[in-house]
Amino acid sequence: MYMNGKKITATQLERFTDKLLLTLVDQLYDAITEDGPETFYPDDTYQQNKLVRKLLEYYQEREEYERCAVLYKMYPPKNK
Repeated sequence: MYMNGKKITATQLERFTDKLLLTLVDQLYDAITEDGPETFYPDDTYQQNKLVRKLLEYYQEREEYERCAVLYKMYPPKNK
């Protein structure tokens, strides 16, 4: 298998996709904690909660409890 003209193994491809997924989830976390989940799902509380819940599950699995604590404060959202 080739990527950008370079021969890679299936294991290398798997590592690359894992790193890509990690980067994307971390960027999503940054956006959610800075701007809130309503940025992605305006006027849809169910989807906002689902997004925060999925991020919580992801970071619990990776044992990144500091990030979980930040997300937990956002879920469920406080009544304004």
